[in-house]
Amino acid sequence: MDKIAAISKRCRIFCTLLYGVVLIGAVGMWVFMTPELALMFGADVKQVIITPATKILGVAITVIPLSVILYGLYLLINLFKNYEKGQVFTLLNAIILRRIGLLSYIWVICEVIYSTLLVLVLTFQNPPGEKILQITLLPSSIIPLVFGSIIISISWVLVEAQKVAEDHALIP
Repeated sequence: MDKIAAISKRCRIFCTLLYGVVLIGAVGMWVFMTPELALMFGADVKQVIITPATKILGVAITVIPLSVILYGLYLLINLFKNYEKGQVFTLLNAIILRRIGLLSYIWVICEVIYSTLLVLVLTFQNPPGEKILQITLLPSSIIPLVFGSIIISISWVLVEAQKVAEDHALIP
């Protein structure tokens, strides 16, 4: 049990650091956004004009996937915190795992919305006829759906195991 607590503490610290890095990185990305950087981040367009309005809108649309990532890290931090305390097979942890699984479904939806809005924001300053609305759904979007389904299944098993353990505890 000590090994689980030690590894969980490391994972919790890593997730906490990652929380800060993701938050600072997402906002910083738009502060230093250039047309070349926009093309690197997947904007599949010919011409990009970056203005202060573009950067403000960029930060606004980045909140969509950022909120999902930050909430997922928050859930992981709480999960590892519970493991550190020795609370491994609890109903609360099963609920946290279920939420993480459901979050992966939401992530896929947010990814489609974000990529669509990203191209729209990056090209809205372009002259008429060069503005682009592009909806992208990549085959790699299936991976979060698969992992989310696996995590939800594991949480379901944990909930059922918790019920069985409670039933056995009632038998004298």
